[in-house]
Amino acid sequence: PPEQHPRLVQLQSVVRRSLAQSASRLKSILARIGRFTNLDRAEIVTVSVNDLLSDVAGMMESQVRDGVKLELDLNDVPPLTCRPQQLSAAFFNVISNAATAIDGEGMVRVATRPVDSSVLVVIADNGRGMSASQVEEVFQPDFRDVEGRIKSANWGMFSSRQIVREHGGEIRIASTEGKGTTVTITLPVAVDLNRD
Repeated sequence: PPEQHPRLVQLQSVVRRSLAQSASRLKSILARIGRFTNLDRAEIVTVSVNDLLSDVAGMMESQVRDGVKLELDLNDVPPLTCRPQQLSAAFFNVISNAATAIDGEGMVRVATRPVDSSVLVVIADNGRGMSASQVEEVFQPDFRDVEGRIKSANWGMFSSRQIVREHGGEIRIASTEGKGTTVTITLPVAVDLNRD
């Protein structure tokens, strides 16, 4: 009826705005997925490590448990020459491990800062932490017999370290049981990724 036309126009406006916002979010998610996939691509480009970390954080939003907060503290850093899909996979693995190490409520903080001719990425959590012996073995891939089934462990951290090393960087872990873990990744701004 004519008296309901203003309400109909208002509802149509709300629906149009909601569709535009949804389309924009979907476009952003598809762009993230596009940058994150094809991990075996050999494409070497210059990118912002902050953009890679933001993409990873966006991809993880739905996977982080309630009570776990993911905080980004991304400072101005120089762009890196890298294989972005591979670095994104390494960041994803380390951040995912940090979030998984938190029982109940806690925080994973991801920070970047420039240091000399490198970019420093620090991923810290206030989770369970690890013993000194666990820290020593964290990069060692292994197989275990669990209830009659063979299971693998640490392959994610092993491959993350390999990716960081291939980019001329290094990865260090400091941890205290019951207090949390800090993973520090140092990546040089310029590195020859075509070397054998």
